[in-house]
Amino acid sequence: MVVCADYYNTEVVMDDRPLIKFDCETRSGYDLPDVGRHKYLSHPKADLLMFSYKIGAAPTQLWEPGKPVPMYFQNTREFRFAAFNAQFDQLVINRFAKRYGFGSMATDQMVDVMAIAARYGLPQALAKLGKALGVRLQKMSRGTVLKNKICGLDKDYTEEEYQEFRDYCVRDTDSMAEIISKLPSSRLSDKEQAIWEETAYINARGVPIDSWSVQQIQKIIDYYTKKQEPYVPFVTKQRIQTVGQTAKIIEWCVEKGVELPNLQVQTVAKAVEELEGEEVLGADYEDVLKLLKLRQLLGGAAHKKFRRLLNMTLNGTIYDNLRYHGAGTGRTTGGGFQLLNLPRAKVKPNGSMTYDEAVKELIAKFFDTTVLEMDDPLAESKKLVRPMIRAPKGNTLLVADWGSIEYILLMYYAGEWDKVEKFRNGNDPYIDFATELFHVSYDDVTDKMRQESKPPVLGSGYMLGSGVPRRDPPGGLIGYALGYGVVMTDGQAEFATNTYRNNHPRVKASWYALKNAAIKSIAHPGTTVPVLIEDGAHDLNTSFLTAKDRTGKNWLILTLPSGRQLYYCQPRIAKGKYGAVIKHMGVNPETKQWGTVSLKPQRIIENIIQGLGRDILQECTPRLRQAKFNIVLTVYDEVGCVSPIKGSRQRLQEMEKIMCIPPSWMPQLPLRADGYISERYKKN
Repeated sequence: MVVCADYYNTEVVMDDRPLIKFDCETRSGYDLPDVGRHKYLSHPKADLLMFSYKIGAAPTQLWEPGKPVPMYFQNTREFRFAAFNAQFDQLVINRFAKRYGFGSMATDQMVDVMAIAARYGLPQALAKLGKALGVRLQKMSRGTVLKNKICGLDKDYTEEEYQEFRDYCVRDTDSMAEIISKLPSSRLSDKEQAIWEETAYINARGVPIDSWSVQQIQKIIDYYTKKQEPYVPFVTKQRIQTVGQTAKIIEWCVEKGVELPNLQVQTVAKAVEELEGEEVLGADYEDVLKLLKLRQLLGGAAHKKFRRLLNMTLNGTIYDNLRYHGAGTGRTTGGGFQLLNLPRAKVKPNGSMTYDEAVKELIAKFFDTTVLEMDDPLAESKKLVRPMIRAPKGNTLLVADWGSIEYILLMYYAGEWDKVEKFRNGNDPYIDFATELFHVSYDDVTDKMRQESKPPVLGSGYMLGSGVPRRDPPGGLIGYALGYGVVMTDGQAEFATNTYRNNHPRVKASWYALKNAAIKSIAHPGTTVPVLIEDGAHDLNTSFLTAKDRTGKNWLILTLPSGRQLYYCQPRIAKGKYGAVIKHMGVNPETKQWGTVSLKPQRIIENIIQGLGRDILQECTPRLRQAKFNIVLTVYDEVGCVSPIKGSRQRLQEMEKIMCIPPSWMPQLPLRADGYISERYKKN
């Protein structure tokens, strides 16, 4: 048996300040999930109801207003503080510090238990995490009911229920304390803690919003949807009242002869396309078509973004847009307004008009209401979601991203050196692949050929199959290509897949080498297994190790070329259709529940490349901060800053130059960064 605590926390300089575990319960006139923590706590009647706290093995205590403030919360700089989703509890204490006599808490004092769980691919909700770790003191199931009764402004609860709420608050801290003891590590490494802190600073800084325009556009959306909503009961003869009645709509459509598995955007769009393609429609089909088009019009998520913006904006800013380690690869995901999930529709300037001028012109149509004379006002509002992010007066946005970052990382990682050199020399990887796919010269590749080459370049490197035989809905490359507007025949998909694999032999070899090394590691716990291809000719600078954590739980540990590690809980080898397969405990991406998931080679290589992309971003952001760049957002491989208009062109060039510095662990990696200067955010 190998007990390997050091693998889970390798760079820590121990902070010997005592750790206080605590949990706050609050009240507000706002709903926290709707508005976010900053606006929630800004309500004039927001208040701290109580907090529970625990130090060492001592019993958990409860503080309420009117009681003496514990010394730990007066002389706060002498302690560290652990909380679940610590950014919220930190803000609560700081918000009410003067009212109750607390000392302030700095971000570098905080230990976020949710972040530690995320670091190891564990559930990021206290109740689910407690169940996954098998803690004895689980979160109380009545908590949500009690919160709904007590945490609003309506005092609709009994004294018995309030006492139960006190017990609930204490239990949360007790459960969290037990969770900490069962995690692989009780804190993040120094490097990861610094990344968590940087994420917290960006969240607290917020993203500037054109709140005046948001309000007006929302008024137009409300007016227009109110006028369209009566058509839903009219078309369905009062059977359905709103487009949100999913089950009733599906049932009604089945009665009319149209079966729908769900009402997802793609499903509805496909059904509409098929119905519109019919030369003659019966009355029932016509009614279904009308209803589905109303669903498209009124049920789209894009115009709901304005309601979200309106709810979350505080003093022209939206906060908490990033979630540390939201993905298992370590990538930051979206929070709050969900910047990672914005509509693709965009404003297109006409003639010599600039982007900002075109946006201003369209916004004006919402203020003078002439947008209501256009064919689809909601479609026009969709174009304005991104531009609602606007630099404050006297400033501009500097936004830059890494070009083809996953492509070049995969080529460098696998050792496809001819592809790396072409990229270094300025070649477009999609055009390069088009020359192989269509047997034409580089200069003869058309825009259509380039677009058709994108799906295999972006998907085939992650072991994506052709999708043949074809399924419904299509899978593999055939289905993936549809997302890029590319329709492929079976023959085209098979040819593109085979062409990619034949022309990227080391990429293909890496898939199987990674799988075999992972299986070997699980079969031989305690032995570090390096990953080599071509009989050792190329070292992927990656290794696997299966080892136990401090609680005795087994983990498969994948060490990246960056030195960072990815973790897979309780790995085991199972028998699959084509041989040995890897299973482990994790969060199912479909159900979001903790359970057994597969670790296929395509997932391993994707985790590695996306993980390295994350590490490049996190190595770059401190450089940008040191150069006085004011980072307000990161979206995948994109960084956005607010900067004074004066000197902005020079600053953008400096930003791009910093982003092109290769990481220390891939010193010869060619990077490209391309950015823009704009008053408003846009899809580059």
